[in-house]
Order: sequence, then structure tokens, then C-alpha cells
Amino acid sequence: MNCENKFKVLIVDDSVSAIQIVSGILEELYDVVFATSGEMALQILQEQRIDIVLLDVFLPGMDGYEILSRIKNDKKTNPVPVIFTSAIADPAEVEKGFELGISDFLAKPVNPTILRSKIKTHLSYAVDFVDDVTCINAIDRFYILGQEQLNRSRRDGTPITLALCQFNNLDGLADCKQNISENMFLKTIADNCCTVFREVDIASQFSDSAFIVMLHNTDRHGASFAMDKFSKTITDLDVLSGCNINHSVSIHEVDLDSRNIIDEIEKLA
Repeated sequence: MNCENKFKVLIVDDSVSAIQIVSGILEELYDVVFATSGEMALQILQEQRIDIVLLDVFLPGMDGYEILSRIKNDKKTNPVPVIFTSAIADPAEVEKGFELGISDFLAKPVNPTILRSKIKTHLSYAVDFVDDVTCINAIDRFYILGQEQLNRSRRDGTPITLALCQFNNLDGLADCKQNISENMFLKTIADNCCTVFREVDIASQFSDSAFIVMLHNTDRHGASFAMDKFSKTITDLDVLSGCNINHSVSIHEVDLDSRNIIDEIEKLA
């Protein structure tokens, strides 16, 4: 499972060379996607989880101002920070951008240090991205990523399955041969998720004593196999030796006709 939890940057520019330059600056730090038109950008924003947009002001057809207005007038995309990019730093044009809701402005050609700094600053305002204890997806992010996966699977017909691992009797941590706190236990389980599950799978701490996993392109039978493997690795963890803790697993293959991943998660109960 991918535990790097990289932010995703959308670059909107009609110049392929400009996209290549900016992608080269950012690709080691972030997941980078691009669009060469306003229509393509708005479609990506609806279908994917985008954390920040680098938007060229002067585009053929739908220009940056129109794209920005549509982003900010949509409840789903309104919170996404947008940074205008332009080779023409006209104060009036920049002011118009701020009035419409941009978070910042960046002059072209971009300075790599300034670009990375601005993106880092605006992304630092993001909340509920990674859980402070487990260092994997926070639950709000799991809902977003899970909805994206449901939308994709509905289109291509690939199965997805949810699994909930509920730990019981965390008071049993006191019996462990090693001194382990509850937070250490949760972090250990999260690390195990990163080891066992695939990069395409998604996991999060679901409650104080439960973890949830979405298994991509996996039916119920495949999920049962994966969770058996996960359970065995937990049992074999040296740090949990002597602990009087047990766990149970619930599995639900998602109905691809469903429109809301939260409705499917509720079926795990």
C-alpha cells in the first residue's frame, strides 16, 4: 500500500513544454496531473482528488478566469487552492484573480524555489490529510479517495471490496511482554497495513480500535484471502507477544451501482 500520501497537483496549461518544466520541478515531491484545456481541468477536478491547482491565466477557449469561477462556484472544488501562473504580471489582472478567489500568483518563467515554497505554504493549510498517530490516511481523506475509486470502478466494472478490522480489549496491551502504548499499537498496525496491502489499496484508522481497507480490483473471495494474510502478520508481530488482544474482520463487496461510498461503508457494520 502506498503510505507516502503525496499531495496531488493539477497543472493547467496549453503549453506542453511549460507542463514538462513544472512537472519536472514537482514530480519528486507530489503526484502531478495535467490538463491542456479548461474542460479537461474541470473534468479532472470532478473525478479525482486534487489538492492544489496551478492555473495558467491565458488559455484558448475557456480562460483562467472562467475556470477559476467554475472551481469556486462548485461546492466540491471550492476549497481547492488555486495559484495563477502568467508571463504577464499585470497588477490589474492579478487583482482580478484575487477577487475571484485565487490563493496566490506566480510569474512565468517559474522559479523552482519559489514554486515549491508557494505550494508547500498553501498545502500546509490542508487538514485531515494524514492521521497524526498512524501516519496513514485520515478518515476524511479515506472517504474522498474511496469515492474516487468507486466512481472509477463503476465506469470500468472492476470490483472493490471493503474490509473492517476491529480490535477488542485494548486494555490487554498491559499484558504485552514489551511496554507498548495504545498509540504505539495503532502505529504498528498502520505500518503493517503498508507492508501487507498493495499500493493501489487504501487504508485508514476508522475508529479508536478499528482499521478500514478498500481493496482495488478485488472481489469478496480475494478480500478474504488478503485479510487472512493481514491477520496472520498481526499475530506474528513480536511487539504484540503476550498481549491479550483479539480482532475480528468484516468484509463487504461494494455495490458498483451505489453512488455514495459512505453508504457502502455502513454495510460493514
